[in-house]
Amino acid sequence: MRLTKRQLKRVIREEYSKLKRRGMIKESYEESFEPFEFGSDYAAAPAADSAGMGQACMSMSCQDLMMMICEVCEANIEFSDACCDLVIAHSAKDSVGCDEALAEICTCPTCKEICSSYCGV
Repeated sequence: MRLTKRQLKRVIREEYSKLKRRGMIKESYEESFEPFEFGSDYAAAPAADSAGMGQACMSMSCQDLMMMICEVCEANIEFSDACCDLVIAHSAKDSVGCDEALAEICTCPTCKEICSSYCGV
């Protein structure tokens, strides 16, 4: 089944709204911000390794995260489940869950490039 970009955005908006209504997503700056400090070990990590990207993902705003996963799904719809897992982990402030979802997403070079452009890793 193929989805148009418009259909994909609608589905993501609907799922995002459901999570927000359930209280799994909070949008206030104070509640969602966790400062990220780049350590020397993290800075030295190779770009091909997705480990640690979860922490960088955690510092992203909800809006940036949604834009990123829209682009990832548009580039490769096969990662839609991993994108949903990423949203859930982000809203639960679960950096390990973000790492796991990103590890799957980053198996696609195009998707990895998209993620890197958003989180700066």
